[in-house]
Amino acid sequence: MEPRPLAALAFLVVLALFASVPFAGSLTPAYESEEFVGVAADGIDYTGEIDDDEPRALEELSPTARELVHEAESRPVEEPAGMQGEWHVNRVGVCRDEVLFCDGVEEWPADFDSQHANGLEPLHSKATAYYHLLEDGDEQLVVQTRSQQGGFLEPYAAGILSKTISFVPYGIFLLGATIASRRSQPTAVAGATGIGAILVLWGLAFPYLQQYPGIPPDTQTLGIVTASWLSIAGIGTILVGRWLRRRSRTKSDGTLE
Repeated sequence: MEPRPLAALAFLVVLALFASVPFAGSLTPAYESEEFVGVAADGIDYTGEIDDDEPRALEELSPTARELVHEAESRPVEEPAGMQGEWHVNRVGVCRDEVLFCDGVEEWPADFDSQHANGLEPLHSKATAYYHLLEDGDEQLVVQTRSQQGGFLEPYAAGILSKTISFVPYGIFLLGATIASRRSQPTAVAGATGIGAILVLWGLAFPYLQQYPGIPPDTQTLGIVTASWLSIAGIGTILVGRWLRRRSRTKSDGTLE
């Protein structure tokens, strides 16, 4: 590639890297909160935790709430950590507004709010377990919901920090490499530009990779930071090594490039 279009492309990638840092849709998890719907298996005593005076009919719940309960009932029985007895568990994500496609729910059903609960159990500073007594025909269901509220600023700030230690250093490196080596080492600069573009696209694909291939956010973040710095080290070594070889040949020839 000619030096001028290569430099223009590299500068566009640099701008995209820097612009990604404050952008909420890049390197941000797909879900604003992780929710939990559990349906108790038979034969468990919940005396003292459930107020059984006012059970609700399952059919009175919203369609989303009913679907979450039915999905939980279809799951295999397990014994979740910190819970008494066996439960059918459905783990649900509440989607962020910035995510275009999401496998969770757009909004947590109001049917599972605290004012509709038959009992509650504080778990820690950011989570509470709510117990709901429901009637499905002749069957009585004990349903527990949990909310892991993280808020917007926590993942947003974590994303900015991750991008600051990965996208910003790589953008500075790509800018310097382009200015210094676009004519003498266009192949290396083109490779560095391609890696920068991949980092930008990876940041945008972050919430979708979390959902569909199921790559955890922490794993992706570590991958992006590691890829950024390994690329800086690898391409930087190539650029410096070639520059030193050219300089050595120039000295041995007694001429200047």
